[in-house]
Amino acid sequence: MHAREFTLRDLTNDQISVRSTVWILTPHVEGADIVAAKKVSQKKHLEKKHENIREELFLRSQSTRNNFSFKGIPEVIEETQEVTKRKLRKHFYEALKIAKETADSMQLIIVHLSPGLSVQ
Repeated sequence: MHAREFTLRDLTNDQISVRSTVWILTPHVEGADIVAAKKVSQKKHLEKKHENIREELFLRSQSTRNNFSFKGIPEVIEETQEVTKRKLRKHFYEALKIAKETADSMQLIIVHLSPGLSVQ
């Protein structure tokens, strides 16, 4: 096996070929870097947006997790919370068939009527 001998001309031609290839590929590589940077930025933006939505949902769930609305309970203007609680407990065991002892033992913290929501 003979080692191939390179002439200065061969090396120069190879060097020119490599430079040409690099010159041709450079805009594509730089373009790929720009696209990659944009994608990273978009990903970070979407992750932040996702986190904000999760936080908002958590806060909403905390404020509404024990919040129930019932329709069909007659409304009386200026009714006290105690009267409303009694009506609600009565609704629990009469309409919803919850045992009276269970309905009476439920802890009702804030009870109020929403005008326009009840049906008389």
